[in-house]
Amino acid sequence: MSTIETTVVKKEFRGLEKLNTVKNALIPFLGLILMTAAFEVASQHKLLLPTNLVTILNQTFSIMIIALGATFVFAHGGLDVSYGSVFGMSILCAAAVAHAGYVWLSFPVAVLAATACALVNGGVSILCGISPFITSLCILFIGRGILNTICSSSQIAIPTYMMNIDTWQNKLAVLAATIAVTVVLFEKTKIGRNNKAIGGNPKSAEQAGVNIGLYRLIAYLISGITIGIAAFFSMVRMGSVSSATGQGLEMSIITALVLGGMPMTGGMGSKIISAIIGSISITVLKNGLIILGVNDKIIEGIQGIIILAIILVSYKKEKNALLS
Repeated sequence: MSTIETTVVKKEFRGLEKLNTVKNALIPFLGLILMTAAFEVASQHKLLLPTNLVTILNQTFSIMIIALGATFVFAHGGLDVSYGSVFGMSILCAAAVAHAGYVWLSFPVAVLAATACALVNGGVSILCGISPFITSLCILFIGRGILNTICSSSQIAIPTYMMNIDTWQNKLAVLAATIAVTVVLFEKTKIGRNNKAIGGNPKSAEQAGVNIGLYRLIAYLISGITIGIAAFFSMVRMGSVSSATGQGLEMSIITALVLGGMPMTGGMGSKIISAIIGSISITVLKNGLIILGVNDKIIEGIQGIIILAIILVSYKKEKNALLS
C-alpha cells in the first residue's frame, strides 16, 4: 500500500471514529427528548408543570453530583454499589454534628465521612486485590446496618434554620462548579486520561507507566467528595436523617450512567456528559412513571431491566469483566 493510500485510509478511519463518537453522544440525548415527550403526552401534560419541574430538578441535583464523581470510578471499569449507603452515612455524620450544635462543621464532616468510606472501599479493593463490586457490597451492608441501628427508633434532625441553605442559587452554583471541575479533571488531566486508559486495557496502561493503584484510588477520592457534597444539600432539604436515607440510590446512579451512554467496562468511551444526560433521564423516567401511577417497587424492577438490556446490547463479552 502506497503512502497516499495509507493516508487516505487513516483519514477515513478518523472520520468514522468521529462519526461514531457523535452518534454515541446523540443517542442518549435523543432518548431523553423522546422519553420526556412521551411522558408529557401520557401524563396529560403533568410532567412539565412548574411544580413538578421543581421536584425533577431537586431529584436530579443529588443524582447528577454523585454521578459526576462516579464517572471516574466507572471509567477504569470499577463497579460501585455502595453509593446509597455512603450517602446515608455522610448525612448521618453531618446531621449528628449539626444536632449537637456544631453547624459550621456539618459540611466538612459530610464530605470527610463520604470520602473516608469511598477510600476504604477503593483502598481495600486495590491493596487486597478484591473485586470492587465485592468491597462496595460490603460497604453497602455495613453502612446500611449502622443507619438501621442508629435511626431505627428515631430520626436525627438538624436545626431548622439550616434549611435556608437549600436555595436554587446555592445549588446551581455548586452544580455548575462541580461540572466545571470534573470536566477539567476528566478531560484535561492525567486523572481522567489514566483512568480511561486503565478501563480500556490495564496491562497496556501499566506498561505505559501508569500507576494503576494510585489513579484508581484518586477516582474513589473524587467520587467520595461528590457524594459528600450531594449528601449535605440533601440533608438541608430534608431536615433529618432516617434508616431509609439513600436507600436505592446506587441503582439510580448506575442506571443514570448507563442511560447516559457510559460503557460498563469503562475505557476511552467514558464521558462526563453521560453523567449529566443520564441523571436527567433517570429522574424523568422515575418521575414520569410515578405520575402514571406505577408502584415504586415496579419502578425498581424497570431500572434493573433497563440496565440488563443495555448490558446485553453494549457490554464487552469478557470473562468475569463485571467483577474485575
